[in-house]
Amino acid sequence: MKKTFSLFFLISFVSCAQQSDKKINDVSKKTLPLPTKTITNTLLSISNVAKEIAIQTKVNELPLHLIGTFKIPSYTNAQGYIRPKWAVWWNFWGKPFSDNHLNPWEVGLMGNATIVPEFYHGNGKRGLEYIHSYDLEHGRAWQKDIDPVVGKSYQEFISTIPYQHRFFEGSLEGGKKLSSIGIEGAYDFGRSTVFDATMGWGDNIKGKSHRGLVAIDVEDGTADYGDELHRALLIGMAENTTGDISSDYGGPINTLGYIHDRDTGENAMFYYPDSEGNYTSRKAKFSEDWQASTPPISIPSKGVVNKRPIDYPNIIPSNEVSFYSNEFSRQGENFDLGNGNSIIINKYGVTRNTEHFLARAGTLLEWQSWYCRYKLNNRRNKMLTKVIADKGPIGLNPYVKLANGNIVPDAVMGHRGRMAGRHYAFDIVTINYMNNVDLHQWDKNSFIDNKAHDTYIGFFAGIKMLMTNGGADAYLDMVPQYWETEQSYDHVHWVKHKAVEWADSPNILPCRTKVGKKKLEAMCWRAEGVEPTEVWLRANVDGVYQEIHITPDAWETTNPTYKNTALKQIPKADKDYFYTFLNFK
Repeated sequence: MKKTFSLFFLISFVSCAQQSDKKINDVSKKTLPLPTKTITNTLLSISNVAKEIAIQTKVNELPLHLIGTFKIPSYTNAQGYIRPKWAVWWNFWGKPFSDNHLNPWEVGLMGNATIVPEFYHGNGKRGLEYIHSYDLEHGRAWQKDIDPVVGKSYQEFISTIPYQHRFFEGSLEGGKKLSSIGIEGAYDFGRSTVFDATMGWGDNIKGKSHRGLVAIDVEDGTADYGDELHRALLIGMAENTTGDISSDYGGPINTLGYIHDRDTGENAMFYYPDSEGNYTSRKAKFSEDWQASTPPISIPSKGVVNKRPIDYPNIIPSNEVSFYSNEFSRQGENFDLGNGNSIIINKYGVTRNTEHFLARAGTLLEWQSWYCRYKLNNRRNKMLTKVIADKGPIGLNPYVKLANGNIVPDAVMGHRGRMAGRHYAFDIVTINYMNNVDLHQWDKNSFIDNKAHDTYIGFFAGIKMLMTNGGADAYLDMVPQYWETEQSYDHVHWVKHKAVEWADSPNILPCRTKVGKKKLEAMCWRAEGVEPTEVWLRANVDGVYQEIHITPDAWETTNPTYKNTALKQIPKADKDYFYTFLNFK
């Protein structure tokens, strides 16, 4: 049957947890005009806690108690295990949790991969939440595997961390290669990764480790576009834990570079499907790990017969979005190159000298999320969308050129490791969410570099706003509209923008909507402070076009300077975002 995708974003309200490709593909195109209902013109954005918290300047301190505690909306999956509806996973430092006497899941994090205090100031308690499975000081096994401080072996130890919050991240890096160990070795490496003993094996289920998520950082190239060895590793992980598993760079679309052609400045459109859901560009290259046409693998010695990653619901596609330092400078700012030269940041048009960070993040997020929803039967997926600029060996994007056209080398090591700041961090959290993509945050460099952490005030404020205003509760039933989001700047002409087009002009306002049964969720971002402040959005909710009119007086901010300021009086440059979740009961 011929697939029709042109309006399915607006008319599909099937539960996200139960959608099938057939149901999606069978949606027929509506040709009759829909009745329209305009939501009140006085609608204001939902606020956030960041605007209540002063700018943080102290090094290596993060007052999470100021965020306030809240619950993570969760559900029980088909296998009977608790899972978050929308997840944020943390692989950073644990000090903020011990300093503030909080568990990560009390402030929106499903789990923290760093709990052992010996590593990046973890927040765990030895003998309760974790155990040393061997003698770290001397690099050898304990006598009879018993941790002398705890008085137990890891085989019998059970962490007091609830299983759904147990998060571990392994790695294959430092020159290690799966090709050196073969397909059975790759499977065994995956199995050993999910059997990390730090949180104990005492409550393993039928020989499987009991976890929420186990991730792995594979740096040998096999994850980039898929490989039989990488698939064996994934299967070795998936078959041996009750939790979800992912390879950090194991998504279906793993282009990590620019979203614009470096020579022409043209948009990279090749991972956008056509109106029938087909990819037609010759430049489109997908990971063979997620193709139904890829031959299945068999590992007789492990009992694996004709399997692919798509056969395992607990394998989560994942990818990374990382940034250069200049991308965390705002439009029009002066950026010192450190070599006697500077540039004025321009993120728009073919003459841009800096990538538009939100356009790049939004593009890669919607590419992956759309593919996982409509090609992989609505498979859960996640993204390492970083709030630290750690891209490249020393940082500055070589795409940046001086006025004379020369490519600029970065002369300052300090450019690498720059933090996004609270406004951009808030944007990064919320754009992941509006694309229905879990967020995996890795950031050990900022702790090593002894930085202040105001960035994470915006990060946690974004999580709290989304998890406490109804949207995250309805998350599994909400369908992102992606680039089919309809918006108008004059209430006459309606347009749709791909995220990659957000960098075409400052006159384009980045907006996204999600639709559910009697529900509409909408968000717009003014990341650079120069975008329009008035827009109309519309979406088909149960056969009615629900319209939202966002006025210049409706915008919120993350800036505490305006803590007690009426929204209409906030200066245009500091009108950061508009967010609403509407339930039409």
